[in-house]
Amino acid sequence: MADSAPSISSPGKSAAKPSGGGRSKAQAESARLAELTLASMKERGIPADPMNYAVWYAYHSGRRPELKRAIDALIEKGERFTATRNEELFSGFFSADRQSETFGATGIKLEAAMARILELVSDASGNAERYGERLENFSGAIERVGERSGGADGQADGELAVLIQGIVEETQGMLERSRALETRLASSSEELAELRHTLQEVRIEATTDGLTGLANRKQFDLSLKLAATAAEESGKPLCLLMTDVDHFKRFNDSFGHRIGDQVLKTLAHILKSGVRDTDTPARYGGEEFAVILPEIDLDDAIALADRLRQALAGKRLTNRTTGADYGTVTISVGVARLRRGETLDDLIARADSALYRAKGAGRNCIVDERDQTRRGGPQRSEAKGEAPRAAG
Repeated sequence: MADSAPSISSPGKSAAKPSGGGRSKAQAESARLAELTLASMKERGIPADPMNYAVWYAYHSGRRPELKRAIDALIEKGERFTATRNEELFSGFFSADRQSETFGATGIKLEAAMARILELVSDASGNAERYGERLENFSGAIERVGERSGGADGQADGELAVLIQGIVEETQGMLERSRALETRLASSSEELAELRHTLQEVRIEATTDGLTGLANRKQFDLSLKLAATAAEESGKPLCLLMTDVDHFKRFNDSFGHRIGDQVLKTLAHILKSGVRDTDTPARYGGEEFAVILPEIDLDDAIALADRLRQALAGKRLTNRTTGADYGTVTISVGVARLRRGETLDDLIARADSALYRAKGAGRNCIVDERDQTRRGGPQRSEAKGEAPRAAG
């Protein structure tokens, strides 16, 4: 196969002979893997940035069998390793590691910040308690001065002046300590806000597709599970759309992957703006997308799918800078409704099967779980067995 990756030789055959102890052997193995990694990336025109290097180093090390199987499958199909594909590989196999590391580091910082706040609160409590004791002492002293004098005299006035001055100084000291405490608490509050923002960013990154901004596969799985649970409890319907771009590989080969990425972004925008707030559009993988539609029956789901189809088909894709005209792009859609007692895998499989029947029916159309095909407005529906129109 012309595009096959360098095979992984056993360490005993390919590793450099160690010049010393275990450290030299490890260095030789690392050098061997680095050489294989860079050679594979150069062969496929993959930029040698840290993310891509991590993917291919892991591939040649064999430490991530699922990653190796995924890359081998792509090579077997003759797929090109585009920027989008490289990002998907890193996101799919390494984003969880990065998320875990970020959560761990943020957790440590959070614990430290909370310890400082507790210390500040403890200091504030101690300061207030000491201040209260001193005021009680002053109050007692004032009463004793009054009892001894029995009235106004110079000595009593002098003693009272000293006591008042002590109260003023103690109060000023308390105010200064309070201001210092307020500053330190404000600093801790800002740190906590920053940590909260970091956690939110990590959470968004972990559940969002980097190219399209839609929910990623991980978030899709979670959202579908929650929607199915709600549907089961309420007895209301739940529908699923599965869709992908017609002849996407041909479009990429004709105009390049950068333009292909713009097509995916355009479709993502149509999905996001064309559904309800309660719906979940997601990038399922590659050029395939899904939309979770809670509390909607099958016919309404089909009508919505057709509006989305027509919205993309009605757009003429052009380059605003050069004026280049790329024509139009269409999608095929499969629609299924959750059945009582079926698994989510079964629901996805039925919607996916309907999608591929739509491909077989000439593309640029919708096929539902009943095998009915829709190509245009509400009145244009074909039963199974009718001749499909030519591809759009």
